[in-house]
Amino acid sequence: MLGRLSKSRGFDRFTGHTTASLLQLRKELDRVRERGYAVDNEEAVEGLRCVAAPVFDHTGRVVAAFSVAGPATRLTPKRILEIVPLVCETSREVSFRLGFRPGARSTSARAQAE
Repeated sequence: MLGRLSKSRGFDRFTGHTTASLLQLRKELDRVRERGYAVDNEEAVEGLRCVAAPVFDHTGRVVAAFSVAGPATRLTPKRILEIVPLVCETSREVSFRLGFRPGARSTSARAQAE
């Protein structure tokens, strides 16, 4: 996907907070991978914030996400810090129920190693 984006003319801006370049997007994706969750800080819709974490299946692939969204007036930066652990825990629980086991090698990782 990043390959296709790098060939495009640019990103559509929905608000003044929208990620505007491939470099910004790559930096944000690195932060998301490091933290284990993403925050939409009015990037898609002015006045709306969202916190999301990935849901993994039994092979370790991301198959969904769990998120909480709300008005920026209620989902303040302080409130986001309170919600992040709940979002991450819920995503881990759903992943576990789908058979994901942290630390276990995924099917795709085993195939690449062989």
